[in-house]
Amino acid sequence: MRFDTRIVDRVVIDTNVFVSGTAIANTPPSQVLDLWRNGLFVLVTSPQLMAEVKDVFTRPEIMAFTGLSVGETQAFLQEIKRRSYVSKGEYHIEPLASNPADTVVLQAAVEGHATHIVTGDKKHLLPLKEIQGIAILPPQDYLSRFHK
Repeated sequence: MRFDTRIVDRVVIDTNVFVSGTAIANTPPSQVLDLWRNGLFVLVTSPQLMAEVKDVFTRPEIMAFTGLSVGETQAFLQEIKRRSYVSKGEYHIEPLASNPADTVVLQAAVEGHATHIVTGDKKHLLPLKEIQGIAILPPQDYLSRFHK
């Protein structure tokens, strides 16, 4: 029996990347989602992060921005849940003083043994650069790993 020995990234995608990637085609966020859908990395999430994604994607202004119907939004949320590694959501770290809501992204990454966090959050997450050895990158920088 042969096993695939390549090392695959384990990536937490921040909610803002899901929104932008769904709304606007042919952009770095949408290209990150394409990599995920093509199985080029394992998506890591948590129950708390899934709840945030659901909350954001079901807001009327976000549904208008993405152009997804209620049914398409539900299907997208199910796709995320079905095609990702969902951690137990039991790991806790000290909340970020600058934005406690972003802590769920970091918790999912640490608990899910992520290699990367992909985010567009220039104010709170990207300035950290890394947490416990997990790189925090904007979509375009993560894409550069595949376009060498």
